[in-house]
Parts: sequence; structure tokens; C-alpha cells
Amino acid sequence: MSFSDTATIFVLAVGLLTGCAGSSDETKNKAASQPEADIQLAPIILLPNGLSQGGDHSFSYGADKEQLVVMLQRFGPVDQNANEECGAGPMDFVTLSSAGLSVNFQDDKIVGWFLDGTITTLKTEEGIGIGSTRAELEKAMTIEMQPDSTLGIEFYAPRPDGGFIGGFLTGDGMDAKVESLYAGTNCFFR
Repeated sequence: MSFSDTATIFVLAVGLLTGCAGSSDETKNKAASQPEADIQLAPIILLPNGLSQGGDHSFSYGADKEQLVVMLQRFGPVDQNANEECGAGPMDFVTLSSAGLSVNFQDDKIVGWFLDGTITTLKTEEGIGIGSTRAELEKAMTIEMQPDSTLGIEFYAPRPDGGFIGGFLTGDGMDAKVESLYAGTNCFFR
């Protein structure tokens, strides 16, 4: 091998090393600039007395609206609206449309929630969510059917430690599916 061949190989090797270093820097910069939405978030858990995102992110009834809105915005855009004519009194709603979750507020304090839609990732602490069957529901919690409901095939699951989970089924059979869930104060017109 001649001197010029060795020099050419050396220049190529330095060029390759420099290119690799540049790629590494680009990868680091891309990772550092990833939006927060790309980071895996702990799921929202539907509780009989509020919502939780695990750890220090629990929002029981009476918690402030502002902090919960910040948590919900980590999952996507939220819409805010109000209804002055609810049976329970005027109510504000913060809706995470991408999940079909509405959180209900009175006087800027959480009073309830309602989950409706096709998103199956939001669940109760027992693992019940949209699409769960009535058989799964009855295995996970003791339910009472509401035979006089004017809103549909409605169930109610009171908790011994307070609170409840309610919801609606697609039918009467054990293979009927949960189509919506709720807890606390809601703006239902019965």
C-alpha cells in the first residue's frame, strides 16, 4: 500500500468518525426536543370519588379545577363549557375529547366525571372500562340495576368506603357491553 493510499484511508476514516459524531449529536438533540406528548404517561384511573394518574396526581371531589386541567392537558387539548340549567345547579365541564372524558365542576371544585365514547384505555381501578362486558363488570364489582332509569340500561355500584361508579350497558344480557361510566354529580336530565 502506498503513502497516498494510506492517507486516503485515513481521511475516509476521520470523515466517517466525524459523521458518526454528528449523527449522535442529532439523535441527542431530537430526544431532548421531543414533545411531552411522546413521553409515556401513567393512565388516568376512574375512581368512585374522583380521578387519579397515580402517585401524587389524585384528584378527589373538592379538588381545585386548575390543577386537574393541567393534568388533563398532558393527554391532549381540553374543551371547557358550562350549563346553568343542571338539576344539581350550574355546572362547568372540562372535556378531554380525545378520550371522551368530561370532568364536572361546581364553584371550581371537582364534583364528578363522565366517560363516554370508544376509548377503551380509561378504566376503573378494577379494570372496567368502555367495552367491558356485564359479566366482567359483575365479577369486578357489586352492581344494582336501575329498572326505572329513563336514560337507558343503567347500573349503579355503591362502594362501602363511599362514592359509587355508575354507567350504562348496551343490553340486558351478560354479554352486553359498558357504553359509558360516571361517578359523582352529573348533569343528567331524567
